[in-house]
Amino acid sequence: MANPKVNTPLSKSGIAVDAVSTLILCYSWLYLLLNYSKLPETIPTHFDLNGVADAFGEKVQLFYLLGVGTVIFIRVYILNLVTSVTEENAVYYFIQSAKC
Repeated sequence: MANPKVNTPLSKSGIAVDAVSTLILCYSWLYLLLNYSKLPETIPTHFDLNGVADAFGEKVQLFYLLGVGTVIFIRVYILNLVTSVTEENAVYYFIQSAKC
């Protein structure tokens, strides 16, 4: 069954949240790509309660972190694969997903 086409307007706050989320994700990738060569080979990956680094990893882990974030972003905002959307529940799920 194809996803139904339901005409539901986006709220201004929903549009703003989507836009800001997209900009933050794109900026994060751009910043990492432009500054990757300037980073040390070993970076802190965890801090204790006093703010002292107590775990370290390779800088390539930053790509893993952003990659996971990108997959989650695509999953939540674009693919909408969590539930089967029918004509009966489409408006409900749209309203629930657009709440800020």
